[in-house]
Amino acid sequence: MVITVFIYRLGVIRKNANAELLIKNQQVNEQSEELKQTLHQLSIREQQLLDTNKTKDRMFSIIGHDLRGPVGSLQKLLELLTEQFESFELKEIKEMLITANDSSQQTFNLLENLLLWARAQKNEMIFKPHHKKILSLVEENIKLLKGTADIKSIKIINKVSKNCSAYCDSNSVSTILRNLISNAIKFTPENGTVQIACIPIDNYINISIKDTGVGIKPEMQDKLFDANNIYTTYGTNNEKGTGLGLKLCNDLAILNDSTIYVESEIGKGSTFFVSLPIKPSKDEQQ
Repeated sequence: MVITVFIYRLGVIRKNANAELLIKNQQVNEQSEELKQTLHQLSIREQQLLDTNKTKDRMFSIIGHDLRGPVGSLQKLLELLTEQFESFELKEIKEMLITANDSSQQTFNLLENLLLWARAQKNEMIFKPHHKKILSLVEENIKLLKGTADIKSIKIINKVSKNCSAYCDSNSVSTILRNLISNAIKFTPENGTVQIACIPIDNYINISIKDTGVGIKPEMQDKLFDANNIYTTYGTNNEKGTGLGLKLCNDLAILNDSTIYVESEIGKGSTFFVSLPIKPSKDEQQ
């Protein structure tokens, strides 16, 4: 009887020990899963910090080099004008003022791109989509960039109809158009053309900016919108670029439920396409 009681007690102790061990294992598994999630979150945070540092370094590079250049040139030009104004003929003064205006416009565009890009990287963009006529956005940017085009005798042809409209954020789409038209002018030789058109395709409109410029090598076309492959190229009049504009265009296109792509051939020019929705998505309609 004593042996029976002993065996029974031993079984109870073993059963309790197994139950306690099971609970401990479950707690260890839960802690292990929490640790995995914590490590995953730390990994994401580390990548975000690395991306933030890259953004910061890129901004400092642009401010320290690309922004400093046109500002310095503008300053020297204005100094020359103020100190030796009487020694210049009216025609020379006009040419210098045109150059100064072009330099200030480039600086403004660069600064605006820089600020917008920084906001996009931090998800701080103010985005207010609505139905908008594309013609007015195109006309605004043509007027803004006409002086730059005139310097190179480039003709801007606007074929966008009054009926072409999209559901989009006006400010971001205007920035996309300004960058694409500016690039088309930059990489088109003197006496060339830049043509802007808009064609409806299914539930989207396809805006095209076509130039008669130098074209883009096939191996470079896929890298134009890749944030990890920022590179700079000089225009046909040695205009300096930052490689930032197209990255910004791609970010803004994504915000507008849009796509942006390019077709190009060396020596024959490039056509950039922006596809915008005509109506809001089903989620927005709900």
